[in-house]
Amino acid sequence: MTHTRIQERKQAIEAANAKPVKRPAADELAERAAKAAKPAAQPGVVPDEYLPPNRILFLRELPEDYGKDMIATIFSRFPGYKEVRTVPGRIGIAFVEYEDEDGAITAKEATTGMTLGEKAIRVTFQRQ
Repeated sequence: MTHTRIQERKQAIEAANAKPVKRPAADELAERAAKAAKPAAQPGVVPDEYLPPNRILFLRELPEDYGKDMIATIFSRFPGYKEVRTVPGRIGIAFVEYEDEDGAITAKEATTGMTLGEKAIRVTFQRQ
């Protein structure tokens, strides 16, 4: 055998032994993207947007420079407003309490997605 034929044979053997590259199917890629985009819900934990109404709203992603007075100015215009509570040491969150659920529901519907500063605030009902 000549030198070139030996090399050709080696290359053929190497190609036969090489593992084929498996490309994922389109469904598999879509499933991976869906898993990456939305974290799996923990069993028994209700997502925030589906919490049942109650008298207390939980505010998140508030600008750092918004204090109780500024939050109260926004939420006191809704019927049944009672008070605003902030959490010491936790910036960007607050609780707003109403006398009844109706006032809290009205305030939540009117303020969800409201832009304060550079981004929208998140308004949900407090977990009970």
